[in-house]
Amino acid sequence: MSLDKKILFFARDPGGASPLVSFISSFTNAKAYAQDYAIEIFKNNNIPYQSISNTEELIPKLKNFELLVTGTSYLSNSDKELWLEAKKLNLTSVAYFDHWMNFKRFFHTDKNIEIFPDFIIVIDKIAKEGIITNNPTCTSKILTLGSAFLEEVIKQKTSAHVEKNTYLYAAEKIQGYEIEKEYGINEFTQFELLLDVFEKSNKKTKLFFRPHPKHNKDKIENYLSTLQTTNCTIALDTSSNKYPLLNSIDALFGINSMVLVEGLMLGKKVCSIGNNLKKLSNFELINRNLIFSSKTKQDLRDFINGKVHINPYDVSHIKNSKRTIINFLESL
Repeated sequence: MSLDKKILFFARDPGGASPLVSFISSFTNAKAYAQDYAIEIFKNNNIPYQSISNTEELIPKLKNFELLVTGTSYLSNSDKELWLEAKKLNLTSVAYFDHWMNFKRFFHTDKNIEIFPDFIIVIDKIAKEGIITNNPTCTSKILTLGSAFLEEVIKQKTSAHVEKNTYLYAAEKIQGYEIEKEYGINEFTQFELLLDVFEKSNKKTKLFFRPHPKHNKDKIENYLSTLQTTNCTIALDTSSNKYPLLNSIDALFGINSMVLVEGLMLGKKVCSIGNNLKKLSNFELINRNLIFSSKTKQDLRDFINGKVHINPYDVSHIKNSKRTIINFLESL
């Protein structure tokens, strides 16, 4: 099959860009456009792209393509604006939704107006059920096609030596966003809570802090330098390739993060720090006990010491996702 369909790829957020990088380059007539934080993701993955400041720049270009493919963006109308314009041009639109939470938020504007693409690609039946339940008027055709991104993640698994008592905290960007009010916590309160558990364990440990792409790395470095520790050594990880570190750690911590899913794919113990959350998590992998979520410091201690039970996540449907998705897009 000749992959010469004229496709416009667009992403704004890191989470919107990451699932697209695995197959954009497979299409010879595709063009990728990036806005804001997606720029760094495309750049780090050597994806040729054109940066834009707003979607109004893209609207006149839509008529030159046969298909629109986007990620999904948090707290932005960018993707939804393009889906709406594509409908006016009778241009087929596809959104790749690669998560298991906020099923409603990604398809509603800031004025709570519903906008859906023609097709939504999801990873598994759990995500499909989540979209249908939270968006009962959804007009999109939802397809369970796996994840080309997670397929690539699984390939990164190695038999690297695991450094005992070495852990990674993958931060989300919460502070300063509306979600901070919803949660009642942020990435720093949770990190310090985790750090306190390690400090009081009376074991020598090493804890890496990996910033989110939306973080200012210099500010993170300054913040970490203010933390005083005795038993736990803190290190900053800003490497463009996180997989060597992920393969070498004992366990991974975060807050409803996609990096937790990557760790899961690599066979790591993963924990979402749910201590002091004002609202229940809507991360379906947590709700189905596929990812552990702590509620107390004792929960964190039990997790660290291997005393919690987590249901296994079947990754068989992830295999051959890239080829399945490429074939589907070319068929449209």
